[in-house]
Amino acid sequence: MKYDDLLKEINEMPASQRPAFHEIVACAGVGGDVWPTMKQHLEDACTLREFLDAVYDDDACRFEKLWGLWARLDEKDWRIRFEAEMVLEGALIERGGVVFEAGDTMFLVPVRGIRAKDRTADILVFADDSFNTDVADFYGSISGPFTLYEQKFEGTFDIYRAGRNLILERWEFDELGFRKRRRSQVGECCSI
Repeated sequence: MKYDDLLKEINEMPASQRPAFHEIVACAGVGGDVWPTMKQHLEDACTLREFLDAVYDDDACRFEKLWGLWARLDEKDWRIRFEAEMVLEGALIERGGVVFEAGDTMFLVPVRGIRAKDRTADILVFADDSFNTDVADFYGSISGPFTLYEQKFEGTFDIYRAGRNLILERWEFDELGFRKRRRSQVGECCSI
């Protein structure tokens, strides 16, 4: 398969599906082809889905934007591909979301995709740069001491939502007090 074949297949899709697939494939594209590190996946594929699944199956690609967007669109179980520092499964939803408590202040993060029968969410805590943020929607950040389901947290965290998962990503700081640089996605893709 060639890069033009991917674009042709996307253009044959229903109009409502095209924008999401164009965005995903654009992440693989460079100079009318795909990044050299994705080339073998493309050559071995017969369809767009086969190409995207091959990239998804390659653990070396799990921090690529394409990987995260495809995991989200195809509703893949991406959680098993990353190692969380902490997982709180089945956290009871209060008032339609997850409640953070910081002193006398309460902060509610709405959670989508809640199972109606048990109204629970899973909370995952990751170290900085240890999961692909493209699988989730960024909600905001929280800093300082706070409590979440009787667990005490200290520091600064980004908050993400992905379905019925609430994700906290702990910031790491360098010696000058700046957040450490985030992983570059360009040129660090797949090992073939």
